[in-house]
Amino acid sequence: MNAVSNFGGPKIVGTGNVEFGYNEMWGADDYLWNYRKIIQDNRRNSGKNTFNTVFASYLHCRNGKEGQFHTSSALFGNATIFALGGSLY
Repeated sequence: MNAVSNFGGPKIVGTGNVEFGYNEMWGADDYLWNYRKIIQDNRRNSGKNTFNTVFASYLHCRNGKEGQFHTSSALFGNATIFALGGSLY
């Protein structure tokens, strides 16, 4: 499954024909609190509490300097998503 900002995700996960969810978080959905919601939604829609979710790793800094990469932001994002039960690709 490849759901952009979870568009179509519930229907795809609900088929039971996917081994894990792969979500790309864009725009207003690209905030850490939404990552936990997507993980929970994917598990609920799959009917399995062990259903895994992988997120595209478009980690960057939101300081108005598009393209600027900060290692500390990436490490924080990774740690948070792992703590929530997801993983990054």
